[in-house]
Amino acid sequence: MRALALLIGLVALAAAPHPALAQSDPCAGGLDPARIIECLRPGGITGTTRGIRPSTPPAGAPARPVATPGPVAAVAPPESSVDLSVQFGFDSAALTPQGTAALAALATALRDPSLAQARFRIAGHTDARGTDAYNQALSERRAEAARRYLVEQGGVDPARLSAIGYGRRQLYDVAHPDSAANRRVQVIRVDN
Repeated sequence: MRALALLIGLVALAAAPHPALAQSDPCAGGLDPARIIECLRPGGITGTTRGIRPSTPPAGAPARPVATPGPVAAVAPPESSVDLSVQFGFDSAALTPQGTAALAALATALRDPSLAQARFRIAGHTDARGTDAYNQALSERRAEAARRYLVEQGGVDPARLSAIGYGRRQLYDVAHPDSAANRRVQVIRVDN
């Protein structure tokens, strides 16, 4: 019983969105399974403009333009995707309890009958600290750790998931390249 209470507490903690991830994006941050399902259905959330971002965000909102030249760029999310705040240990691919809770919510969503046949890409992202090569390798390890958790602990069919790392090439918050908001796992539906 105590373990169940702890798990519920961790899921609630994971559902608390990272401020920069959640300010203007209904499919980002710490999301509950119902919101993840809504975001990952074909076409994403109806009536939103995900993927269309102004080049100058409103004051206080994360900078998320469609593209920025150079080695560090922000890329608008595909319509059927979520940017989850999955936390890892500093400079590692070891999941924290908060990261585990976020992935547990994702696993619940991916097992929902409305998504049960869909395929997804698990994309790891880092902030801009460190070299390109280092961040690339770290993002790949984190994406694979998330995929492994979804398969081994979450009961998701491994044939439905692929993992890829983008390093620091697709920052969520370009205005703050070292922000924790950039260290995230993106889940992209690849069959819509």
